[in-house]
Amino acid sequence: FNFGIFSKKNSYLVFIGNSLTERFNACHINNTYSNLITKSLNGQNTEVEARSGAMLNNIIQSFKEITAIDPKYAIINIGVNDAGQGVDSIDFINNLNLLSDSLIKNNIQPILMTTQPWTDASLHNDTIRYQYSRCILSDSNKYIVVNTYDSLVEPNTYVIQDKYTDGDGHPNELGHRKIAEILLNRLDTILQIAGDKIIDGNIYMPN
Repeated sequence: FNFGIFSKKNSYLVFIGNSLTERFNACHINNTYSNLITKSLNGQNTEVEARSGAMLNNIIQSFKEITAIDPKYAIINIGVNDAGQGVDSIDFINNLNLLSDSLIKNNIQPILMTTQPWTDASLHNDTIRYQYSRCILSDSNKYIVVNTYDSLVEPNTYVIQDKYTDGDGHPNELGHRKIAEILLNRLDTILQIAGDKIIDGNIYMPN
């Protein structure tokens, strides 16, 4: 398992994840959250490296590939497959901590997305523990955590809301749009703090 060769050297931002980022059948490629954000970044290069079935350890194994393109930011969306495979939550927290620290040492700012709710409520306990891991990391100024979980989850059942998926758990176009809106709002603040304001004032969103 590997993510292959990154094509855009010196990309400003890289999206890393599993099939939720890769795009699945429920969403046209042009309307994924990564593409919606890319269209709002005033021409900055971005790279999407995501593979169906990817887990956190796969990202760690591909660390050299990430650093090779020297991005300024890495948006990481991972955890559903780890929960499905029963990865221990402490191991997940420790590995996420390791990955984040390693990125920072290479002058890459990690932006950690919360694990997405799924159609299987039995994964609830693990995904909640993974949310907690993000909360632990966000206590430090060096970690940036974006909470998309609360906006996508059905509070009474702890699965992804029906309107955001076509039934298999992967975001549909409405789900990708919701994720993009949340990420763009946070990115706008993050980039302003960094003195790196590049988001288009007219954020691209399809009707």
